[in-house]
Amino acid sequence: WKSGLNGAYPFAYRAVFSSGPYDDFGKKGSLRNEMYTYPSKKGPIPTIQWEAVREGIDDVRYLTTLSYLVKRAQTIKENQTLDKEIKKSIRLLKNLPDAFKGNVNLLYKDLKPEDFQDYRRQVAERIIRLQELLKGKGGE
Repeated sequence: WKSGLNGAYPFAYRAVFSSGPYDDFGKKGSLRNEMYTYPSKKGPIPTIQWEAVREGIDDVRYLTTLSYLVKRAQTIKENQTLDKEIKKSIRLLKNLPDAFKGNVNLLYKDLKPEDFQDYRRQVAERIIRLQELLKGKGGE
């Protein structure tokens, strides 16, 4: 989102290091399979890792949408209500929880699932509010 890149490139969508895709532990000393999905004849079988990636992609979409709406709203001048919402949205985007800025391996040490949900809710509320204010003002 902040880098401006379009998309994600996971290290391994389906990497099999041991005796097969369904052997999570393999031979002694081998690496665990790194798979976001497991193969099957009827299509990929999703995993918790796959769902986590999907949630991350959704999060980036929300942040990108809010950033876009802030830029659109900033083109409309002399609207105090809109200006207040722009400031709230910018503050929310700039003040990402500190855990997002640190070591990703420590992320869950500092944030609980409820914290992610609360931040998502705040971002969604800002998006809806800006969309409502921009409707009919040339912003959409």
